[in-house]
Amino acid sequence: MLAIITPYRHRSAHLQRFLTHYKDMQVFVIEQADNKHFNRAKLFNVAADLLTNGVIPNEFTHFVFSDVDMLADDKSIFTPCDVAHLAGQASQFRYKLPYPTFFGGVAMISKEVFLKVDGFSNDFWGWGSEDDEMYNNLVNNGFQVEYRAGRFKSLVHNPADRSHHPKNILRNLA
Repeated sequence: MLAIITPYRHRSAHLQRFLTHYKDMQVFVIEQADNKHFNRAKLFNVAADLLTNGVIPNEFTHFVFSDVDMLADDKSIFTPCDVAHLAGQASQFRYKLPYPTFFGGVAMISKEVFLKVDGFSNDFWGWGSEDDEMYNNLVNNGFQVEYRAGRFKSLVHNPADRSHHPKNILRNLA
C-alpha cells in the first residue's frame, strides 16, 4: 500500500488543491508549526516514522515524498518500486529535468529501502539540497534510482518563500 507524504507550512491554497487532487489516495500531511527555517526532510522522516512504527495503524510498503505544490497529470505514475524519481517532467522546469541526478519534487521510496538508508538527513534547514543528499545516500548504498517521465503541474508560489539556509548553500559549493 502507498502513502503520499507532504510537508506543509503556510500554503493553505496549495494544500487544499493537493488534498482535492489526491482525494482518492492515502495522503498524510505533516506540518511544521515553529518559525524556524523549514525542514522538509525532517518532516518526511517524522511522517515515515509515524507510519512505520505503528503510531498510525497501516500496512504501507511505499512512501511518496511530495511537495505540496506538485500535482500529477496521471496518477498511474505511482506504481510501486524500490526507488523512483517521479516528477521527471514538471511545469516549473519546462517539463525537463534541471540536471541528470535531480531527485526533488516527488520521489517514491519503498519502506524497506527508506529504513536501510536511515531516511533523509535532518541537517537541511530552509530550501534546497536535502534531495541531492538523499540521492547520493541511495546510490552510495547500492540502490538504483528509476527515473520516470511523470508530468506534474507545479503550483505557482513566491520564489521569496525559498529561504536558503547558509549551511545548505555551503554544501552546494563543496
